[in-house]
Amino acid sequence: MHRPRFTFANVRIATKIWIGIGIILCCSTLAVGAMWLSMQHIQTRFTSFIEHEQKLAEGYSGMYAQGLQMGQALRNIILDPTNQKAYDNLEQARNEFKLLQEQARSVLSTTDPKHAGLEQIAQSFEQQTVLHQRILAAMKEGDRASAQQILNTEETPLWRSIKQGLLDSGKEFKAQAEASSHEVAKIVSRTELAALGGGLIGIALIMLLASLLIRAIVQPLKAAIKIAERIAR
Repeated sequence: MHRPRFTFANVRIATKIWIGIGIILCCSTLAVGAMWLSMQHIQTRFTSFIEHEQKLAEGYSGMYAQGLQMGQALRNIILDPTNQKAYDNLEQARNEFKLLQEQARSVLSTTDPKHAGLEQIAQSFEQQTVLHQRILAAMKEGDRASAQQILNTEETPLWRSIKQGLLDSGKEFKAQAEASSHEVAKIVSRTELAALGGGLIGIALIMLLASLLIRAIVQPLKAAIKIAERIAR
C-alpha cells in the first residue's frame, strides 16, 4: 500500500503550533545563554579591574599622599615640639602608609616585574622610619639643629627617592586602570549591540515563524473549504 509522502502540511495543527513554540523556546534559550556568558565575562573582567589595577592605582596614590603628610607633620614638630596633633598626624600617616603598602603587596605577585619596585619602596620606608625616630629623639633632647639637619640632608633626599618611585609606578598603574576601564566599557558596548542584534533577529524569526504557521494552518482550511464547496455543488 502506497504511504503518503510526509510534508509539513500534513502535520496536525496542534503539532504545528507546538513545533513553533518549541523553536521559539530554543531560540530564546540560546539568546539568554549567550547573554549570560557575556555578562559573566564582563563581571570577571570588572572584578579583575577592581581588585588589581584600581587597587594598585589607589594604593600608590595613597602612599604618596601619606608620605607628604609625614613630611608636613615632621616639620610641624620641629617648629613646635609641644604640638601633640603633629605627633598624632605623623603616627597616623605612617600607619596608613604601611597599610597601603601591604595592600599593594597583596595584589602584586612575586613574579610581577613591579614587585621589586614595591619592595624597594618598602626598604626605603623602613630607612625613613629610622630617620624619623632620630629626628624625634633629637627634638626630645631639645636639639632642634640636629633634627633639622637630619631632615634636610637625609630624610628629604630619601623621601624624594621614594616619591619618584611612587609617582612613576602610580602613573603606570593609573594608565593600566584607565585602559582596563575602557576595555570593560567596550565589552559592555559589544554586549549591548549583541543583545540588540539578537533581539531584532529573534523578532524577525518569530514573525517568520508566525507567517509560516499561519500559512500552514490557513492553506488546509482553504483546501477544505474548496472541497466543501465542490461537494455542495
